[in-house]
Amino acid sequence: MDITNSSGYRDFMWAVNLHRLAFEMVGLWPKHYKCIKKNLWAEIWVAIVIISLIFISNIPMICTIIQVWGNMLLVIDNLHTTLPQIMVSVKYVIIRRKRKVLLSIVNMMAEDWMAFKLNRERNVMIKRAQTGRLIMMIGYIIIITGFFTVNFLSLLDIHVLYVTNYTDRRRLLPLETYHFYNSYKSPQFELTFFIQILTTLFAAVIYMSVDIFLVVIVLHICGQLENFRCRLIDLVLYKDFNKILNDIVTFHLRLIRYEFLL
Repeated sequence: MDITNSSGYRDFMWAVNLHRLAFEMVGLWPKHYKCIKKNLWAEIWVAIVIISLIFISNIPMICTIIQVWGNMLLVIDNLHTTLPQIMVSVKYVIIRRKRKVLLSIVNMMAEDWMAFKLNRERNVMIKRAQTGRLIMMIGYIIIITGFFTVNFLSLLDIHVLYVTNYTDRRRLLPLETYHFYNSYKSPQFELTFFIQILTTLFAAVIYMSVDIFLVVIVLHICGQLENFRCRLIDLVLYKDFNKILNDIVTFHLRLIRYEFLL
C-alpha cells in the first residue's frame, strides 16, 4: 500500500510543507534515499551553500572587523551583521551533521499523523500544525521583507551601517565585507552583488527555518502530550481496559523517544 495516498500522510505533508520548502531550498530536508546513496546535484548544492556562507560572508566579515579593530564603535557596528551570519553557518553545519536524527524525527511525526486516532485527537494535531504554519508564514514575510529591504537599500546607495565605517565603498553592496580584489569595477561589482544577494537569501532562510522547525517539533510533541492526557482521562470509560492501557504505554514510549532524539 502506498502511504502517500493515505489521509494521514496528506495531513502530515500539509503540516510540514512550508517548512519542507525552506529546508529543501538550502539542502536540509532529510530524504530516505540520501541515507542510502548520495545525490550528486544535492551534494553540489550543499557545497554551494557552505561556500557562500563561509567564503562570501563569514571570512570577509571577520576580515572587516580586523580591519576596523581598535575603533569600538565600528567593531560593534560590524558585529551587528557578522554574528548572525556566523550563527547561520553554525546552525547549517549542525543540522547537516544531524541529518539522520532529523530524519528519525520527521519519520516519527509522519507515523503520528498516519496512526489511527479519533477525530478529537486529529483536531488537536491540526490545531498545533496550524500554529506552526502561521509562524512559518510570518517567517516568510520577514525573510521577503528583509531580503528586499537590504538589497534595495544597497541599490539606492542608502547606508544601513555607521556612515563613517572604514569599510564603506563608493558603490554599496548588500553585505559589509572586506574584498581581496577591486570590487568597484565592472563586472566585478555586479558579480559580487549577485553572489551576495544569493548569500543573504541562504542566510535568511537558514536563520529562520531552523528555529521555526524546532518550534514545529515542539508544537507537535505538545499535541501528542495533549492526546496522551485525554487517553489517560478516558481510560476508565473503555471496556477493554488492558488493551487500551497497553496502547497508552506504547504511545508513552514513543513520546519518550522524542526526548532522546532532541
